[in-house]
Amino acid sequence: MFKDRQPKHLKSDLVYEIKCSCGRKYVGETCALKTPFDEHIKKEGSNMTEVGKHLHNNPSCKVTFEDCKVLTYESNQYRSKLNESLYIQQFDDGTLINDKLASVP
Repeated sequence: MFKDRQPKHLKSDLVYEIKCSCGRKYVGETCALKTPFDEHIKKEGSNMTEVGKHLHNNPSCKVTFEDCKVLTYESNQYRSKLNESLYIQQFDDGTLINDKLASVP
């Protein structure tokens, strides 16, 4: 018997990656993926994320929810932040959009 897969927008307690059409990436952690994604694609206002700022400053760039990839699941908040930091270090090849200091636990 197979269990139905939960849709990506309903998954929670995870570390994720967003890939921009230009090839740059963002790594983050969240309780629910759809909410921060909606925040990331805002290109105007005072509370733009690093992804939103990138999109605002690079109008030809695009991200879609399909560009999100779940890297790992972790319900413990400290370990989730730690995993996020480790993935940021692992993927830090000059293409990250992240503010690297903001994610260190």
